[in-house]
Amino acid sequence: MWCEKECFGEPEILNSITSLAIALAGVFGIRNVGFSVAWVALVVTGFGSFAFHWTETEMTRIVDEGGIVIYGAWWYFNHSRISKACSLFLWTFIIHQTIWNNDGRACILQMSTCVIGGFLGKKDNPLSAKAYLSFYIALGCWLLDLFACVCSFPVMHSAWHLAIAVAAYQGTSDILLHDEEDLFYV
Repeated sequence: MWCEKECFGEPEILNSITSLAIALAGVFGIRNVGFSVAWVALVVTGFGSFAFHWTETEMTRIVDEGGIVIYGAWWYFNHSRISKACSLFLWTFIIHQTIWNNDGRACILQMSTCVIGGFLGKKDNPLSAKAYLSFYIALGCWLLDLFACVCSFPVMHSAWHLAIAVAAYQGTSDILLHDEEDLFYV
């Protein structure tokens, strides 16, 4: 599915190594901002993604994507206007699509809902421009890797890992450090 695998086979060495940036974002978040389920989900995602890109097993894919689902659920509970009931429905759908169908369309749905959620966010949106910029750079890298693989330059998924680590760290920090009462902190 990823360009590095198509061009060089397994293991995906660069994708594996850059996945650890996501785990580091979670570790730095715990250390610099304080404990949150979001940081733990990033650590799980980073190590799960490392293992998945290295071994390509079903179990490591579930760990990788399970962390993403937990992080995404935390994100919706803490930032968007979408109600908690709607968030649960949406993430249940994504879990089903991701784990049981192994379908890239679920990932695209997940990314799109993050983008839409950002635009529908609260009027006094606590997210910084750095968080949004990093997210959109990451999204562009992810889409290029998925739909425009060029074997002479198969690093877009690795660039995705690095940019999404920055976006996740910055966006999660922005939310956790924002002192609005109606956010649901866990």
